[in-house]
Amino acid sequence: MLYHEMYCIDRYFPPVDTGSSKQHLMLDKAGAKAIGISPFYKLNKPVLRHEHHRLVTEFNIRGWEKGLGWAKLEHKIADQVADLYYPRKKMAVEIDTGSESRKTLKGKIKGYNRTTDLNYLIFVTTGGQSRIDLWEDKIRSDIKFAGCQFKDVDELLNIIK
Repeated sequence: MLYHEMYCIDRYFPPVDTGSSKQHLMLDKAGAKAIGISPFYKLNKPVLRHEHHRLVTEFNIRGWEKGLGWAKLEHKIADQVADLYYPRKKMAVEIDTGSESRKTLKGKIKGYNRTTDLNYLIFVTTGGQSRIDLWEDKIRSDIKFAGCQFKDVDELLNIIK
């Protein structure tokens, strides 16, 4: 607990589909030296699930700050699970780290197109414009769609609040 209080170590519980996740401990350089781990392996980039979890959390916080309230996490809509869902607006948010194939994205789009309980769909990606265009071209016309790269999420939230 001392290392945690000194900010040398942090705990992370990665999201899992069912049940409880196992605790992962993450050390910074000072923490690794303090407990005598040398050499240590440095992650230059977080694993994709961790990055996705971070982006979902960040969007939820920013949405709350803009007055949307807190979203439901991993909410099932018909046969599709939205990363975030704002019931008051009937708005689903899909966060994309750019790692899923176009085939997988098209499957998600089909899932959203089958639901009748959705007014808005937001797609936010760390990938390129072509990923946004794929969603915009395929989403049902009665669902209001907006997409952007994650770096532009504040501008998008200002529009939809």
